[in-house]
Amino acid sequence: MCNKTLLRFVMSVVLGSIMVQNSFAESAQLEISCEKQWIEKSATHVAGPAPDVPTMLKVWKSLESECGSTHTYIGRLALLSLMTDDFAAARRVLKAAPKGDSRYAYSIDAARIQLSIRERLAADGPISDREAAEFELKYIQLVKKYPDWPTGFALLGGWQTSIGKHDAAINNLQKALKGDAYNLAGVYRNLTISFAAEGSSELALAASDKTFKLNPSITSDSQFVYAYANASSALGYLDDAELALNLIARKKAEVKGDPEYKKAVEFYSQQRKKSPKK
Repeated sequence: MCNKTLLRFVMSVVLGSIMVQNSFAESAQLEISCEKQWIEKSATHVAGPAPDVPTMLKVWKSLESECGSTHTYIGRLALLSLMTDDFAAARRVLKAAPKGDSRYAYSIDAARIQLSIRERLAADGPISDREAAEFELKYIQLVKKYPDWPTGFALLGGWQTSIGKHDAAINNLQKALKGDAYNLAGVYRNLTISFAAEGSSELALAASDKTFKLNPSITSDSQFVYAYANASSALGYLDDAELALNLIARKKAEVKGDPEYKKAVEFYSQQRKKSPKK
């Protein structure tokens, strides 16, 4: 190869490398821009409840022309579809996701895990311990792959709360709070449940206060109410516990047959009997 040919070859390689780098830089900037819009439009960092999911879905879809090719857009769209129980839409969105690894693919990977869990929960029969452990492992792999994404720790901790691994849940949920995880109300809700289960009643009530401020409708969440009532009973706030249990029973009559509700009522009754007569 003569010197001129070699020079042209080297220049073409360098030019091609620069073009690829520029393409990656532009792609990264678009991902970052769309992520910022997600944060702003979903109200994830304000002291108040996030907009309802249908509104969020409508707003997010309005950004398709700008963000439709990004991992951020596709992953969030799939997650929002799941939040409206539209499994078919989530599958269609994820099928169109870009191939290959990307540092911005965290929401896509999370949506795939969420979809598999939601589809399994929709099927007949309870989830076995083996299945629960397999889903937990998927979330663990998610946070290892994206250690700088706080919402990943929120998802892992939330799953651990749901399967009764409360000590591990608390650890991961607190990691989510150190970043700016999406759905802080959900993080504090799960912390309330796990703190109460671990006997950290004061921390449970502190988390419950933050949950209620972010999401006043949380009083319709039976698992949250049981945790709040148990923590209140443990600390001697018996009137608060009684009010919470009566409220959830009025809102959802079916909870009276729930073993967890019965346990909360029994614990309250035991603490009431121990309390000094006024």
